[in-house]
Amino acid sequence: MGEWDCCVVLRVAAEVVMSTIAVELDQLPGLFGEIGEQISKMEFAEPLAYIADQLRDLHEGYFDAETGPSGEPWSPWFYRSESAPNNHPTLFVTGRLRQSMIDGPDHIESIDGNTLTFGTGVPYASIHNEGASIITGIPLISRGGHYLPAGSQITIPQREFVGMNQPSVDRAGETVLEYVVAQLKG
Repeated sequence: MGEWDCCVVLRVAAEVVMSTIAVELDQLPGLFGEIGEQISKMEFAEPLAYIADQLRDLHEGYFDAETGPSGEPWSPWFYRSESAPNNHPTLFVTGRLRQSMIDGPDHIESIDGNTLTFGTGVPYASIHNEGASIITGIPLISRGGHYLPAGSQITIPQREFVGMNQPSVDRAGETVLEYVVAQLKG
C-alpha cells in the first residue's frame, strides 16, 4: 500500500457478503507497521521550530505573570545586591535571565534530527529554577534594609521558570500529530 488513504483502508477492510458486512481488521497491523515506517523516515524540523516559537512565548509569559509551569506564583525576592533597584520584579534585575529564554547569547535552542533542545545557559538559572541554599559571593541587602555580608548562607526558594504546563504539552502534541497526518496524506 503506497500512501495511506483512509478510504482505501475501509474498502480493503470491509466487504459486503450476502446480506451482511464483514469487517476484518487483520490488515491493520500491517497498515500501522507501514505508517510507523513512514513516520520513522519523517523530518520533524518544521513542527519543532513551531514548538520552539511557542516555547519562547510561553516562557516570556511566565516572566510577565511571575509564575512558572505549575501556575504557582514565585516567592518574591527578599535579598538584592546593593546595585539592584529596590522595586524590581522577581527574577528581573538586569533582564538577562528573562532574555535568555527568548533569544540572545545565553539562549539555548537547537533542533538536531527529531529533538528540540530549549532553555538557558545563564549560570545561575538552575539555582532559581530549582531553589538552593547558597553562600553569597557579594554583600546583599534585605527588603527591610538588613545588610548581609558576602560569604553568608541564604536559601533561594524555587521559582520555576523553565518547563511546559499541560496545555502547552497538549498543543505541542497536536502540532506534531497535525504534521504527521499532513505528511501521510501527501
